[in-house]
Amino acid sequence: MHEAAPARGGARDRQRLSQHRKRRWREIFGHFSEPYRSSYTPDLHSRDHVQHLDYWYSQSHPAEDFAETFAVWLDPTSRWRQRYAEWPALKKLEALDAWMQELKGAPPAVRTRRTVEPITHEKITLRQYYRRKRGVYDQDDSIANLDGRLAVLFTTEGGRGAASAFLRKHQRRLVESVARATGQHRYLIDHVLREMILRSRTGSYRLVIHDRDTLLDASALLTSLTMQFLHGGHHRYHR
Repeated sequence: MHEAAPARGGARDRQRLSQHRKRRWREIFGHFSEPYRSSYTPDLHSRDHVQHLDYWYSQSHPAEDFAETFAVWLDPTSRWRQRYAEWPALKKLEALDAWMQELKGAPPAVRTRRTVEPITHEKITLRQYYRRKRGVYDQDDSIANLDGRLAVLFTTEGGRGAASAFLRKHQRRLVESVARATGQHRYLIDHVLREMILRSRTGSYRLVIHDRDTLLDASALLTSLTMQFLHGGHHRYHR
């Protein structure tokens, strides 16, 4: 986090402000110097972090925790005070809000045209990165298990339309139904459903029939996969 120098005062004042912010940053978010590992396993029960990007990304590193918290704070439609009212993550948002209020009207502390992490330093293309990442997940046992579960409900031959399109169409209804039935957070259920949609598209699954029973069966499958996911049936996530 870059610090803005106070409008008045010398180097000693700026240093004191900087050190105060660094200490408070560590108290709120942890140590920025913590190793930035290539993979992480989130705590699905945790309420210490905001939920913004997929895969509980705010739990991957203190730097990402700060970035995700800032993204939620910055969004004028996030209603973060209400959404996180009962969460420990609220103290992070409130601390960030207080820091931003302090910076109002202050001149920028950093003035430079230097490019941070220029694209010319990258050694692989996006295509290569996603191919490598997909290869890692394709070897995961939980993916094979998901494919097996989807094959019970859908088919790969004939059918009456793409299963992925069916699941997307009823996404909100399915998430709300399973949330009511299980009491689990919609973020978790929506994540599991999007995994179902992705694998349905990748595996070219199609509907056997398109009726109310299919929706009920999809809801039951989503409930089962959510509980399985919650109790350890998920993998480490890779950056």
